[in-house]
Amino acid sequence: MAVGKNKGLSKGGKKGGKKKVVDPFSRKDWYDVKAPNMFQTRQIGKTLVNRTQGQRIASDYLKGRVFEVSLADLQKDIDPERSFRKFRLIAEDVQDRNVLCNFHGMDLTTDKYRSMVKKWQTLIEAIVEAKTVDGYLLRVFCIGFTAKDQQSQRKTCYAQQSQVRKIRARMTDIITNEVSGADLKQLVNKLALDSIAKDIEKSCQRIYPLHDVYIRKVKVLKKPRFDVSKLLELHGDGGGKTTEAVVSAEGAVVDRPEGYEPPVQEAV
Repeated sequence: MAVGKNKGLSKGGKKGGKKKVVDPFSRKDWYDVKAPNMFQTRQIGKTLVNRTQGQRIASDYLKGRVFEVSLADLQKDIDPERSFRKFRLIAEDVQDRNVLCNFHGMDLTTDKYRSMVKKWQTLIEAIVEAKTVDGYLLRVFCIGFTAKDQQSQRKTCYAQQSQVRKIRARMTDIITNEVSGADLKQLVNKLALDSIAKDIEKSCQRIYPLHDVYIRKVKVLKKPRFDVSKLLELHGDGGGKTTEAVVSAEGAVVDRPEGYEPPVQEAV
């Protein structure tokens, strides 16, 4: 090779050989994730997002995120009956540094679901689609197992197909009535207390004894049009009015709902 032909080597390497190392977390901000007031634990965690730059608004990348939380953590309860039930919350709005979430679904943990499936019994499952009073279309999965009679000497406890059809029809009727007669907040409270499954188990005893009856899964298929005021009402502490009133400059009393946070202004 002729001397002096490779100018890049004489200058100490190629242009742009070393890049400036930038910590990606230096461009991110932390936001608090808030659960609605159906649950005792309001702050369920934190989430990261890239800081607003130009037309890339941070709140747009936060909306739609889904957070999965155990019911035991949401209710501050160590009861094992609550630990295997998971609630899914979706971010619908951002107020200041708070991400306001709404109910998005419910499910059982895999270990709980698999521990219930055993031999010598009949599995009965019903899938129901129903709409709440406030316009949420839900798909509800219910599961139950036949129980052995204490006086029976049989090893198995299989139900006849006619009994299975009757139990499935009873499950469908109870779930439809419970969902269609309540709004989303009331329904979430029923799911947290597992009252629907208890009603099904009690109602089906005359057809065939059941055990391990649970609402296995709940999916939100359709939602009503997004309304900020309704979301803020879900995040108010009790949905009432605050004990302390806000006094304006003119001296008039202005009532604010509990948990009210002013909306973020795009321009000042």
